Amino acid sequence: MTRVSTEKKFRILHLSSVRELSSGQRKQLKFEVDGSEKIGNVDWETLALHTKETVYSFERRIPLLFRPLLLRNLFAWLVVIKIKKNYDVVLLRHITFDPFVFIFSPFVPNRVSVHHAKEVAELRLIRRGLIGNFASNLEKITGRFAIKNAAGILGVTKEIAKYEKDLVGDDKPFHVYPNGINLNTVDIADDLRINDSVEIVFICGSFSPWHGLDRLLSAADAYEAKEGAPSINIHLIGRVPEDLLNEIKNTEKRSKLFNVHGPLVGSEYKDLISKSDVGIGSLAMDRQNLKEGATLKVRELLAMGIPVYSGHTDTALPPDFKYYKVKEFPSLEGISEMALDMKGTSRSAVRESARRFIDKSASMRGVVVWSKSILNEPQ
Repeated sequence: MTRVSTEKKFRILHLSSVRELSSGQRKQLKFEVDGSEKIGNVDWETLALHTKETVYSFERRIPLLFRPLLLRNLFAWLVVIKIKKNYDVVLLRHITFDPFVFIFSPFVPNRVSVHHAKEVAELRLIRRGLIGNFASNLEKITGRFAIKNAAGILGVTKEIAKYEKDLVGDDKPFHVYPNGINLNTVDIADDLRINDSVEIVFICGSFSPWHGLDRLLSAADAYEAKEGAPSINIHLIGRVPEDLLNEIKNTEKRSKLFNVHGPLVGSEYKDLISKSDVGIGSLAMDRQNLKEGATLKVRELLAMGIPVYSGHTDTALPPDFKYYKVKEFPSLEGISEMALDMKGTSRSAVRESARRFIDKSASMRGVVVWSKSILNEPQ
């Protein structure tokens, strides 16, 4: 006779409410849905509220009446209030300068506040001048109240989690929930590396100031190739702003080093990746007032078997992880040296070494254990 388990499953809801899901946000939440099948005796549900057309089953379009800015926030809270009792923990992505937090947050004691940025500081960076200062000052009040009334804090990095904890200045429990991927969705790159050249790939949907392409241009200007050094080719994949395109074209040295491909997909993308020795992570995250990151780009490069040279610490990778090198300011000598050191390392070795740090289900299990601990649930 088969014994049926009567153990109650721990239930978690992760809810996000935004105007529009970015491609990165949607991809990350899809990885979370995939990961929920691998985390054991837990019901983990994901719900994304937004105003645009839905793509996946975990998305719900906000009704037309509630699509204006403040009413979107109200709708999110009404949903939380309605379904909170169905879950042990509600992970609610933090909503900035939200007046409804004063009304509703005290009535959701099982809410954990989820943060992807240092919101008070970031709002001043997004909007300069009086508007940015006003939004930031308002967030300082509403954000503090939101955290005060939460059961705990989750940050996408340790740095962000601690920043939010320090905002309220008490012993609020906090934990790190870094971005992660479903490795089954990322193919390992073919290995077509070239012995006598260094092939560097820098991938962005659109190159923004915090990606630090300008710093790589400066590194190229400072580079002097030694006699017998291999040739260097830097491949830019994604949309490059016009001003940076002009800066690349305006000097012969930069024109020779940089290859601007624009957005690539399919075989063109795979062919270029297969020749790459090293990938570039964001080089200027300090412009967002951050020293740590947990970017999907880094995880996808490592999953493809490509080592990464970056300007910031990755919150999920140990300091001695040899396939991720951090330098505050890039140098082509340093990137070239890393690439040459890695030529004898197989793609599979990089991928397998990174697996336990970048797998989404692994970080989800960590959140489950932490959530149970703050609620004094049995592990």
